[in-house]
Amino acid sequence: NKIEPNPEQPRQKYEPDEEAALTASIQQHGILQPLLVTPAPTQPGRFLLVAGERRWRAARRAGLHEVPVKVIAANAKQRMELALVENVQRRDLGSMERAAAYKTLIEEFGMTQAQIAEVVGVSRSTVANTVRLLELGTVAQDAISSGRITGGHGLALLAQADSGARQRLLQRILSEGLSVREVERAARHPGAPAKEQRPAVVDVELQSVAERLQRRLAARVRITGTRERGRIQIEYRGHDELNAVLDELLPE
Repeated sequence: NKIEPNPEQPRQKYEPDEEAALTASIQQHGILQPLLVTPAPTQPGRFLLVAGERRWRAARRAGLHEVPVKVIAANAKQRMELALVENVQRRDLGSMERAAAYKTLIEEFGMTQAQIAEVVGVSRSTVANTVRLLELGTVAQDAISSGRITGGHGLALLAQADSGARQRLLQRILSEGLSVREVERAARHPGAPAKEQRPAVVDVELQSVAERLQRRLAARVRITGTRERGRIQIEYRGHDELNAVLDELLPE
């Protein structure tokens, strides 16, 4: 009861099933790794969580009154850094949670994207692209947070500058299940079909027929379609090849 949750905690979403499983584990085995806390600056005798909020929540549900902790000295910036790193290393944060955490480190604590990248262990461009997700509207951000689309979809949506067209493209992602590559194509070329053209399935028997005709006619033969309906194309170059094909097809 002397521990307060971290107000700068990057993780905002907790899965009920995961929390239930962790609670059951703590009931059986206890907390195996101490929570990381720091003295509350304005509340003597109380502590702020730096890392381990999931374990702290589960311990309370499991009915524990005491938990092992490691007390460190950490200011607000260090608490944010440690909480962010702990979450990224242990269980991936959602893209929007990570974007909000990066933004806080930049705006409130004056960190550069390069500094965040070094702390978290990712590239600077990854930090920059993650923060860009905050440029999306609330509907798109909610879709990412709920897992209906990915952060990659969000970045692809940003290639469409017009907000109305971006919203329509988001609806297509949700209704048609467009891939990230298809969204990128649709954003660059609004009038073109977004769905990738899938290569036709080769009918082995028809391919064998085409090869036999090629040997017989000494000309390139292509069969398209199926055995129920399709087209046979015979290519020729010049009068001699044409006459040779006709001789085979129209013998006297």
